[in-house]
Amino acid sequence: MERYKFSRFNYYYKRINHIYIYNTKTGFICKLSKKDYLSLKHNELNNDSDLSRLVAAGFLVPVSINELDQLEKNYYKNRCSKEEISITLAPTLNCNFYCAYCYEQKNMAQMQHDDYLHLLNFFKQKITKETKTVNFSWFGGEPMLSKNMMINFINAFKKFCDDLEIKLNIYVITNGYILSRDILDFYSNYLDHLDVCITIDGIERQHNIKRPLAPNKPSFNKIISNIKILNANHIYPTIRINIDKNNISAPKKLVHFLLKNNIKTKRIYLGHIRILTNNCKIKPSNCLSMKKYAKIYAKFKKFLFKKGLSLNNYCFEGPKTLYCKANNFNSFVIDPECNCYRCENLLGSNQHSLKKCFTKNENNIYDNWSPFKIDKCKQCILLPCCYGSCAHMYFNSDNAIQCPYFKYTFKKDIKLLIKQFN
Repeated sequence: MERYKFSRFNYYYKRINHIYIYNTKTGFICKLSKKDYLSLKHNELNNDSDLSRLVAAGFLVPVSINELDQLEKNYYKNRCSKEEISITLAPTLNCNFYCAYCYEQKNMAQMQHDDYLHLLNFFKQKITKETKTVNFSWFGGEPMLSKNMMINFINAFKKFCDDLEIKLNIYVITNGYILSRDILDFYSNYLDHLDVCITIDGIERQHNIKRPLAPNKPSFNKIISNIKILNANHIYPTIRINIDKNNISAPKKLVHFLLKNNIKTKRIYLGHIRILTNNCKIKPSNCLSMKKYAKIYAKFKKFLFKKGLSLNNYCFEGPKTLYCKANNFNSFVIDPECNCYRCENLLGSNQHSLKKCFTKNENNIYDNWSPFKIDKCKQCILLPCCYGSCAHMYFNSDNAIQCPYFKYTFKKDIKLLIKQFN
């Protein structure tokens, strides 16, 4: 008879009469009586049906299995897999906003029509019979400054994906200030495939300080007006709230404002303002430490739960096949001049581009990076959820692992997850 052991990726939340188990590799959660838990512990559970379900969900694994080796093999397999392809296209690095924390160097260059045709053909070649999903992000700068080119590109690319029965997910990262009839029509045509992400850094005064329309003009009211128009057309954007020490109170105030004005969103999440490149014009002393940011985020999630909004927000960022795009050989970040990068944080920094080669680069630092070479990561229960987190931050921090915020909120997140689904 096969003998089993508890997964090394199980987290146990013990109560008086029962135990919850969450598995970070599979994302499943279960509730066991203490009696059944002890029976499992000693391989004495008599119910074969219950046993098989616990094995299928990953809570139990055969004694002979080395889960870490198994996870590492899947990690390297997924890095090379063409089943899911990620494309981030920034048709311009120009922007109509002057956010001090922006990590990009503004550039007036716009992607040209010939470049768009070249890229379209290139991505068609990269997609194979193995490809099932393409995640396409429309990025910038402010991408709406190049709306005509992008709309034409996505329309043509969508037709290509439809012909091959490939799922296309479209993510639009925009400041939300520009909304014209053709943009609205585009959004409406892609409702089943679309996620529009708009950053609002608090209510009016807070936001206008953080995200002014150049030169130093307010942007809040125009963005809110545009979101109301989106809502009227059944489009519910994702709202990102970037925080530092100067706007810690912003997230709750903004949620109260959105609820009061009956503004609907897909979800709301917090961004962590950090110095990612030398282009950032903020003081390091104004940035929150990861632990402080995580503490604020944990409280914010609890607040959303009480407001009945947590079903539209992540309680916990669960297991992934990969965490960082930079580690994926089928992830492409393209700037207006068709330079290719592994990471959005490197856009415009030509020293990090792949020189328009669009191929695996043996000398690229990201190609040789792996969390399975780092003891701290291999010992962590959250390895299947973050895989070493951000490779860019690792190299930007003298080769020190920068753990994601949910390392510090994980236990609270699981408690909230249990409350949400009980």
